[in-house]
Amino acid sequence: MIEVYAGSSTKINVTTYYNGEPTEPVEAPQAVVRDASTDNILLVEYSEQTEDAYVGEYELLLPANVTSLERILKVEWEYQIGEEYFNSIEYIYVTTPYLTVDEIILELGFSPYPEGPNYQPFEKIHSAARAARMLINNYLGFSLTQNTNPVVTYGNNTDVLSFTERIIEFKKLYENDQLIIDIDAGVNNWGVDLEITETNSGLRVIPSTAGEDIQESEVSRVLNINNSRFKNGYRYKIEGTFGYKVIPLEVRQAMLLIVNDLLCNDSIWRSKYVKKIDTGQMSVELSSLAFSGTGNAVADAILQKFKMIQLVII
Repeated sequence: MIEVYAGSSTKINVTTYYNGEPTEPVEAPQAVVRDASTDNILLVEYSEQTEDAYVGEYELLLPANVTSLERILKVEWEYQIGEEYFNSIEYIYVTTPYLTVDEIILELGFSPYPEGPNYQPFEKIHSAARAARMLINNYLGFSLTQNTNPVVTYGNNTDVLSFTERIIEFKKLYENDQLIIDIDAGVNNWGVDLEITETNSGLRVIPSTAGEDIQESEVSRVLNINNSRFKNGYRYKIEGTFGYKVIPLEVRQAMLLIVNDLLCNDSIWRSKYVKKIDTGQMSVELSSLAFSGTGNAVADAILQKFKMIQLVII
C-alpha cells in the first residue's frame, strides 16, 4: 500500500521487469496519473532513473497540485523491453494525516537514525500512524479530515436539516436532485437564507424576523399544510466543505498514545486477542473493552467527546 500526504511533493517508484528479473527498458517508463474515482487525467510524465542507478528502477515526482486533495490516484505505467510493451497499474492513497511522522518522532522521542537511541524506521512509524488513524476513525464512525464529498440526508418536516458530517462551509443545496441554492452563482429558489448550526452538524433556515422562533414545522389543523422547508422524506444533497480545518488536540494526543502502543514490545500479543497471560509471577487478562475501542483506554476516554457529538447529531 502506497500512502502519501495531501499537498506534498512525493516521489513514487517503479521497477521494470522481464521474465521476473529487473531489466533496463528501451526508454524511461511513462506514467499516466488519473483520479481513480473520475478517471480524469491529472499528469502524464516520463519517470527518471533513481540516483542509485539500479537496473530497471525509476522514480516519478508527484507534484503538490496532484496530491492537493484527499483521493485515490491510479497510476498507469507503460514501458518497452526489446520488442515487447508492458503495462502495470498501482494505486496511491492521498490522505491527510492526524500526525505526521516527523511530529510523532518529535513527540515520542524516537530517533530517525539507526545509530540513535530508541530508533524506529520511518516506514514503521508511517505504518503505525496509518493504523492509528484507522482505529480512531473506526471508533468514532467518521473521519475528521477536511473533504468536499457531498453529503446526502433526508428532511423530517422541520426548518433544521441535520446530518452526520461536520460542515465547515456551505455551497449548494439540492432537493430531490433539483438545485435550490447555489451560493457562488447567487441562486436561491426558496427566497430564504440558510446558516450552519452552532454545532456544525447541519443547516437551518434563518428567521425573517430577528429573535423569532421557527414553528413552521407544525401542521395546520385547518389547511393540513406543512410550511417547513425540509420536507419529510425528501432527499437533500449538500455540497461544501466538511470535517475539521485543524485536527483537534484531543485527536492528536490519542494518536500518540495509540502509535506508541503499536510500536511497543507487547503489541504483538495484544494484537492477537490474548485474553490472559500467566507467567507464574504475573497474570494478565485483558478487558473486553480492549476490542471495542482503539485498544487504549486513555485514548478512548479522550475521544469519547467526539463520539458524544456524533450521537447528538444522529
